[in-house]
Amino acid sequence: MLRLDRKLTDTYWLNIADPSLPFTVVVEHTNFIDPSEYDGNHYVYVNAYGCRSSLSLDERIRTAGRVSWISPRTQPGIFP
Repeated sequence: MLRLDRKLTDTYWLNIADPSLPFTVVVEHTNFIDPSEYDGNHYVYVNAYGCRSSLSLDERIRTAGRVSWISPRTQPGIFP
């Protein structure tokens, strides 16, 4: 679960079929429930449904080298 200070996309649920990415779904919950219900924060859930890797999701993201878009300021301790 990511807490952002702004909207990531205009999409609520996004399935991803690209095997080069470490996750298969991105759900931006605050595109369904208004961010005002969450003190103005935007919440995004990412997961890898059906993934056969023994690595955790954060290990797959780090291994894929795709963490530059995650800000440590808004995500302390999630992806060190």
